[in-house]
Amino acid sequence: MKLFLLTLLLSITSFSVFSQEATTLTANEKIYEWYPASKIEILLATEPQTIVYWNAIYDYGFKIIEPTKNIDATTLKEVEIKDLENVNILALNIIPNDKPQYFRIKGSDKILLLRPENFIKNKIKTVTK
Repeated sequence: MKLFLLTLLLSITSFSVFSQEATTLTANEKIYEWYPASKIEILLATEPQTIVYWNAIYDYGFKIIEPTKNIDATTLKEVEIKDLENVNILALNIIPNDKPQYFRIKGSDKILLLRPENFIKNKIKTVTK
């Protein structure tokens, strides 16, 4: 009987820990600025990998950089970012592709670097190991 209770307790504890890990995924607050909460909640339940990817874009997918001699800012597409400390990448309507993308930030001497998709996916792999 003690063995049965111990096994039951361990099973419940394991399930509880697993359930907590499965429900700890949350969307970056900036995603809520762009998509309705109802859509995000559906994605969290049905396509959590999408939220993981979007979160990774905010965590690792872009960087504000200074111009360099290798990047001619005058030839870059321009994006408008009102607050360089609070960038909402989804609102800029740009998506990562297979190579780095550079954008001139309107009204600034800074450049937005959007990292390639494989960089973001590799970051997800290393963080979730």
